[in-house]
Amino acid sequence: MPAMMRRFFLYVGVCLTLLALSACGGGGGSSQDKPVIMFVSSSADAGGLDFKMNDDISASNLAYLGTTPNFAEFDFRGADVDGWDVSLHLTGGGTEIDRQAIVFGIGTDSLVIAHGIKNYSVGEEVKRLRFTPISANRLQPIGNKARLIIFHGFERSAGKSTPAVEFRNPSETPLYNTGSINPGASATLLVDSGSQDWEIRRAGASGVFASKTQNLQPGKVYLVLLSGIEDDPTPANQVTINFIEIPSTL
Repeated sequence: MPAMMRRFFLYVGVCLTLLALSACGGGGGSSQDKPVIMFVSSSADAGGLDFKMNDDISASNLAYLGTTPNFAEFDFRGADVDGWDVSLHLTGGGTEIDRQAIVFGIGTDSLVIAHGIKNYSVGEEVKRLRFTPISANRLQPIGNKARLIIFHGFERSAGKSTPAVEFRNPSETPLYNTGSINPGASATLLVDSGSQDWEIRRAGASGVFASKTQNLQPGKVYLVLLSGIEDDPTPANQVTINFIEIPSTL
């Protein structure tokens, strides 16, 4: 084979290898080499919150339903160094609320969400303020579709345990239904865009905690926070559904 032809085939092989590697992103379809993270506050009574990564502030004074402006890129830290040391603090005094060692995979997209009750009742530590990391599928929906990342972060009033719930259309034969979501867990739905009615219903039962009508735009990705505290004296802190558009990836 002539030398020029050999160089041509070598060039094609290298290009195909690089193309394959560029498609190996994790999480929600991103192709970046490093993990990216967005921080979110879903705690109704916590006030301002700070998130730290290895004790350096990465999100400052997040208010209820607030997020960092975008997904921030972080170096990959593997299990050999126990990943990243992620901690949650009250803004101002700096009181530490929660701390976890987390390995965020290469190329992954994550949401780190604070939820729960700062001033929980004695004996109900299960409802305490804490945070949970979840994987975020940010791949841009095709056509007349929207993607919903639903997070169960609300709590029932004192003396009542917070159940698993379903996020669904209110019909007895709903077009969309996540199925059972435990407190502090998430689910994802790919749905038609346009105006739709939604509700938080106790899993496997008829009790409804909150409802909302939302107009969803095609090709968008939304974080849907099921948040608040049942029967809270402050109306803005009661159980609610909030749709927060987040940046998508191609």
